[in-house]
Amino acid sequence: MQDFVVNFFSTDSFIPHGHCYLWKPGLVWLHIISDAIIALAYYSIPLTLFYFVRKRQDLPFSWIFLLFAGFIIFCGTTHIFEIWTLWHPTYWLSGTLKAATAIVSLFTAIELVALLPKALALPSPLQLREANKALQTQIEERLQVEKQLRHLQDELEQRVQARTAQLVQVNQQLQQEIDERLQAEVALRISRERLLLAQQVGKIGTYEWKIKTGELIWTEEMEGLFGLEPESFAGSYEHWLKKLYSIDGVDADFAAQQTITQGNDLATELRIMLPDGRIRWVATKAKIFSDDGGQPDRLIGVNMDITEHKEVQQELQQTLQTLSTLIQASPLPIVVIEPNMKVQLWSLAAEKLFGWNAVEVLGQPIPIFSPDKQAEFSQISAAIARGELFAGVETCRRQHDDSKVIVSVSTAPLYDEQNNFKSILLIFQDITEQQAIEQMKNEFISIVSHELRTPLTAIQGFLGLLNTNIYDNRPEKAKRMIQQALTNSDRLVRLVNDILDLERLTSGRIELVKEVCHAADLMQKAVEGVQSIAITAAISISITPTTACVWACPDLIIQTLTNLLSNAIKFSPRYSMISLSAAIQGDWVLFQVQDQGRGIPADKLETIFERFGQVDISDARAKGGTGLGLAICQNIIQQHDGSIWAESTLGEGSTFYFTLPFVVYDSLSRVMKES
Repeated sequence: MQDFVVNFFSTDSFIPHGHCYLWKPGLVWLHIISDAIIALAYYSIPLTLFYFVRKRQDLPFSWIFLLFAGFIIFCGTTHIFEIWTLWHPTYWLSGTLKAATAIVSLFTAIELVALLPKALALPSPLQLREANKALQTQIEERLQVEKQLRHLQDELEQRVQARTAQLVQVNQQLQQEIDERLQAEVALRISRERLLLAQQVGKIGTYEWKIKTGELIWTEEMEGLFGLEPESFAGSYEHWLKKLYSIDGVDADFAAQQTITQGNDLATELRIMLPDGRIRWVATKAKIFSDDGGQPDRLIGVNMDITEHKEVQQELQQTLQTLSTLIQASPLPIVVIEPNMKVQLWSLAAEKLFGWNAVEVLGQPIPIFSPDKQAEFSQISAAIARGELFAGVETCRRQHDDSKVIVSVSTAPLYDEQNNFKSILLIFQDITEQQAIEQMKNEFISIVSHELRTPLTAIQGFLGLLNTNIYDNRPEKAKRMIQQALTNSDRLVRLVNDILDLERLTSGRIELVKEVCHAADLMQKAVEGVQSIAITAAISISITPTTACVWACPDLIIQTLTNLLSNAIKFSPRYSMISLSAAIQGDWVLFQVQDQGRGIPADKLETIFERFGQVDISDARAKGGTGLGLAICQNIIQQHDGSIWAESTLGEGSTFYFTLPFVVYDSLSRVMKES
């Protein structure tokens, strides 16, 4: 029975009738107005019939008019439900009403057919006129007799009239009371039906608690709300408390007692335990009524199922929390501002980029726009309000320390629930480093193209001269040109190899296999690698021995030492000395390569570690360098968490330093090295 009632008033299995009209306002309002006018007309006709029957109580078949009135009322109600089902698909209830209308209509038709012979048997107007004439003649004859009798009856008539007037007055009063009672009963019945329908559709149950006796009366809707069978509720206040969720029971009892003592209305939200173990949220509202002595007597209220509302509220809260977390976790600064430029949202990334924290800027005009940019942004804001989008606009904005930062800005308008323009979403991307990298890339391409073009042009010129055969009779000259072409080819190979090495180091494609290394072994192997070059240049190399060990990739450190020693040999005068040493300094081992060359200007001590950074551009051709050796050394040392730098005095020489992590070479280190 419960499932039948639920399905009878359910709206879950169907869609509202308004979907058939595609919710087009014109079409929907056409049907609403038409059905409303028809219903109004239908309801007015029964009132007219009631009035007619009441005035013409002498009608022989007055009941047929009442039957027609009932039929018309049902028809009008079906049109009311046509309006209702536009939004509420209670088609079972609508169909039942139509079935009732069909039954009343059929019954009226049957009764009308049965009444037709009797109606036809009624005298016609002509027959009535002839009868009236005959009666008039008889009346004239009897008037004479009545005139004689009237005098005798006047006294009696006066007494009867007085009594009749009293009876008519009493009868009219009784009839008026009956009509008013009937109207009140009809209105009460309609009100009850509407209340019952509203309770069933809205999942609302009513209750009454008699405070003095402790009796608690529930409606069937109330029992259904608590998942109980009809008439199964025990009817006590304590039984109701047991049906509540354990934690909410204490709060509910406190709220009820407070309502009784203070006389306030009860309004709270509770969780109830259904028989199957599920939890349902209900909103309860009640009003206290007192007896004649002013003491609390009854508490009457309603319970409404708000489980779906709570679930939607919880999902919305989770969604907002997730969105807030995503915004705060986003690496891109996200800012939301009002049309008047006041800040509504300021993400953590925005704090990091611009320097202001959220407390400083929320509710305040956005500080990243300089005063001269205010008018420009007002124009952009107006364009955004019209629905225009801006993506990847590069501009310069102010930071907290008044420095400038280059950003890429994307904007979008935000709207409220009524689709009105509300605020502006700004997403920033710091492209300062990107532009610097782009500039470095352009400079690198320019330098590389120059460095590659110069030896290639020389090789092309040498080969072109040899191809003209002008040096066929001058073999020594031709051999020297071939040697120069070979030298430039070697330079090209070194340049390409250095570029590839630097690129692999920068991109991290070279795997650093670190191990415990003796610094002395690394120094010795590096010196052995450049010994032949040093002998050719008449340079001597001295090594200051050390027992320190470092945690490093041996091949890359040997390459670093080799590059530094090669540079020292290139720029040292003949018969001079280069010293190589290493010493422990705290947690680091400090390596030094010192020469007695021409020295490096102070303004070049940092730029020489940049790509193609050289003290003199002619050194690349005279000394055979590529300008990438020190950049490679710096990258290697940085990947070992160390530092590299240079100190120099012009005319006296230069010293290059770098540090590596110091480790104690014990048995554990040997095991790590072997593994």
